[in-house]
Amino acid sequence: KLVERFPIITYLGAGVLAYTAGHMIVSEPLLDEVYDPSLIGRIATYAVLIIGVLSAGWWSTCRAEHRAEASAT
Repeated sequence: KLVERFPIITYLGAGVLAYTAGHMIVSEPLLDEVYDPSLIGRIATYAVLIIGVLSAGWWSTCRAEHRAEASAT
């Protein structure tokens, strides 16, 4: 019921999962040559993942609401 009442909880959870995925990618030993010298690369990876996940969730929610409105009429 809390998630239905406060949808921001879902977005916060998705953001945390995206950050965790970014941390796993950046700390991968096979990618040390890419991420060790580049702070900007690490920050960009985090930003792209978090913004991408949150944008996809928002877009999916809007699309589902639009479909529900279309089927109701």
